[in-house]
Amino acid sequence: MLVRDIMTAEPAAVQYNATLGEVADLLYEMDIRHVPVVNGNELVGMISDRDIRASSSPTEVELEFPNAANWENQKVNTVMSSGVFSVGADDPISDVIQLMVEQKLSAVPVADDHDGTLIGIVSYIDILVALQDTLD
Repeated sequence: MLVRDIMTAEPAAVQYNATLGEVADLLYEMDIRHVPVVNGNELVGMISDRDIRASSSPTEVELEFPNAANWENQKVNTVMSSGVFSVGADDPISDVIQLMVEQKLSAVPVADDHDGTLIGIVSYIDILVALQDTLD
């Protein structure tokens, strides 16, 4: 099985200069936990709900997600994980699992092999659903 068989194609992404508030709203509205960060079409990082929460003071963490006060002014590029690992659409799922386990990743962006643009994302949920389908 290949990445292309289970990835979410054309995933939601945010620009590196978006605010944490915009990202928090997107995560909440789409009911997702990770979103790739791009500069134009180039993959430059990943941000998760955990990254956003970790950027907040203890008082802000007590506020209901996604409405923390300073998130409207803080930029994604100050909190995102850069130097992000990515995989190609033709990579075997076993390679993705190994990467996720070794690097303790919950989601991995899928980049085009030719120009590095974002084309998809694979999460541990995608892998579990694919595994479940093989067991049924």
